[in-house]
Amino acid sequence: MSRNRLAALVAGVMFACASGSARADGPSDASAVHAIAVSASAAVHVRAFGRPVRVVAWSRAEVKVSGGGALSVQVTEDHARVSVTAGPQSDGDAIEVSVPAASAVDVRTIGGEVTVADVTGSVRVRTVAGAIHVRGAPKDVEADSVSGTVDLDLAVCDVRATSVGGAIRAQCRGKTPRIYAKTVGAPIGVKASTFERLELRSVSGAVEAEGKVVGDGPFELRSHSGGITLTVPKGTPLAVDARSRGRVEVKSSPGDAGTTTTSAPTVVLRTFSGDVRVIEK
Repeated sequence: MSRNRLAALVAGVMFACASGSARADGPSDASAVHAIAVSASAAVHVRAFGRPVRVVAWSRAEVKVSGGGALSVQVTEDHARVSVTAGPQSDGDAIEVSVPAASAVDVRTIGGEVTVADVTGSVRVRTVAGAIHVRGAPKDVEADSVSGTVDLDLAVCDVRATSVGGAIRAQCRGKTPRIYAKTVGAPIGVKASTFERLELRSVSGAVEAEGKVVGDGPFELRSHSGGITLTVPKGTPLAVDARSRGRVEVKSSPGDAGTTTTSAPTVVLRTFSGDVRVIEK
């Protein structure tokens, strides 16, 4: 099956799944702006082909959609779920969606970049050949991309992110209960003040994490041929289990070297041929 035919088939499935038991709301002409009253925690689903999608939270109990072209907006009778579907458009205009902050957002695209900002509900994004950007304080995030990068800038990190050929980067500015990230041929880099659970895996990309590890974890950084770097604050109690055919370099503060107490978190670092470094700063 050709690549174009496969993409068209996937797009058809995505759009068919979005329809559900909903009724159409508003026109679908190029100049239309759809404004729909919804519950404060409504589910908002967007399916798009060949167009960027931008979802931004606001203070109204209303979903507003603009973008024109082959755009359809549907809402269930109880106004608890809004479904937006958009086909390709020659000028590639972005689909703009404003949602209540507590909405549960689910976006899927083929060939379009996705940005989600300031949503406090759950966020799910899947793309084929499109980058993913999420910022704010969502309850949790699932981000999956085939060839696009995944960039996360979050106040709370409960994250599961995967990508085949795109890099994954996460900046966590608050509490970090869980981060799981996996790539095939691209690097992973995450930063946080504290990690309570950290699982990073790549086949050939470099894996880097910076922050303090606390609790029972697990804390695992793995790559087959990429390097692994863990940077922790100076004086962090840490039990390191590192293995590689490459160079292994573990630097600890005086008096903390070789910490093996049961209270020290254990970090597992594995790479077949890459270098392993643990740095304190």
